[in-house]
Amino acid sequence: MSIFDKGFDPLQEIQRATKTAGETATKIAEGASGMAVAASAAVVGTATTAGAAIAEAASGAKASLDEKEAERLDAEKAEYAPKVQEALRAIEGSRAQELLGSFQESPLPLTEANAAKVKSAFPIPREQTVVWADAEFDLRPSGIAMTEKGVYIKADADAFAVLGKEKRQSRLFYFE
Repeated sequence: MSIFDKGFDPLQEIQRATKTAGETATKIAEGASGMAVAASAAVVGTATTAGAAIAEAASGAKASLDEKEAERLDAEKAEYAPKVQEALRAIEGSRAQELLGSFQESPLPLTEANAAKVKSAFPIPREQTVVWADAEFDLRPSGIAMTEKGVYIKADADAFAVLGKEKRQSRLFYFE
């Protein structure tokens, strides 16, 4: 007597085993997928938390650096202020004082370093004190600077340029 005589059907057994294996594989895949989703959510949550912490730390560091820079600039302005006050006393009661009074605070912070840049770029004599300035120090410095002796204007472009003509160099104007 063989196993086939007792109702053993190999094809049915293979189909049942395949079905069971497929169901098991599906359950494993669903479990793995759920675990992967949970793991990726945990990773995203951790990354978000870490990113927020880094951003907060960077923001705090930037604020601290900005505060230190502002303090340094204020100290440099305070160091240069007595020179400006002395120069302003020299023009007291003149039209130059009226002119200077019509302007707002100097757009270029008045510090020893900035005054040296202005004096070298325009050029302004060493013995004069820069009391107001609005200048750019790129490849072709330009702007306006005022001292107790006059106003210096350095133009890096010709306002009345004619096409086809040779461009002029920067020009320095001085008004006493």
